[in-house]
Amino acid sequence: MATDYKPDGLRALTPYLHIENCDAFLAFLKAAFNAGQENVYRDDSNNVVHAEIRIDDSILEFSEARPEYPSMPSAFHLYVPAVDETYRRALKAGAASMAEPADQFYGERSGAVRDAWGNNWYIATYTGVMKEDPNAVKD
Repeated sequence: MATDYKPDGLRALTPYLHIENCDAFLAFLKAAFNAGQENVYRDDSNNVVHAEIRIDDSILEFSEARPEYPSMPSAFHLYVPAVDETYRRALKAGAASMAEPADQFYGERSGAVRDAWGNNWYIATYTGVMKEDPNAVKD
């Protein structure tokens, strides 16, 4: 019996994607982002009708795209302990580089990749080291 208005482990807002070739997407998430603890539900044709995978403290849900729920890319900002290492793993797993990791004025070291499904992944490690914005307009 449910004791809350949402399932245990889920937050109020959970990203949900419609993906073509869910099995390959699942493999990418594991290789690139050390995703684990998965629940995958399939229909009689072995198509993924619902999947949940944990990346650190977050859950990403997805299912196989179909005509009524077409695939559409999204964007994610993902905090990781070691951005350079994660960036390299994502490239090795098949992602394309959008921006190599670099220290940002707003207190992050971040980089970006695009996966084979068109999703942008903004990968960052919080540094807390704030610098003056080089593009700020001065009065």
